[in-house]
Amino acid sequence: MFLVFGDKHRTEPHPGGLCCVRNCPKCGAHTTFREHVISKQFRLYFVSMFTHDSHHVLACDACGTMFVTDEMKARRAENDHHGTVLGALQDVARKTKAAAQGALGGDLGQAAQQTGKAVGDAVDAAQKRVGGLIERLRGKPDE
Repeated sequence: MFLVFGDKHRTEPHPGGLCCVRNCPKCGAHTTFREHVISKQFRLYFVSMFTHDSHHVLACDACGTMFVTDEMKARRAENDHHGTVLGALQDVARKTKAAAQGALGGDLGQAAQQTGKAVGDAVDAAQKRVGGLIERLRGKPDE
């Protein structure tokens, strides 16, 4: 039996992100640099399971080269799980919680809210365990 897994890098412009004009050290053009977010997604059998690393960069509009600058090091990217299995689970938990809060009141509504929180906590715990497994497989120590 074969186990197919790996990482996929996703680069997207950051909406409302930093935009500045500079000289590009790579191509030499005086051009606009725009903020992008680079995310790594863990994939199992070619299905994106979750995002485990994200960081901000500035991209040259002329040549597309991406640079990590002092401005970008200060920004901490949150892992966006959109389009992954974990993202789908989080979305279902969010929608279930919202529906329960909107449709139910009193003790039943509070019980549904607590259930939604428990589901969210379980998803977070699963993400940490799988993330730790990936780091061990790569030979990196757990944090």
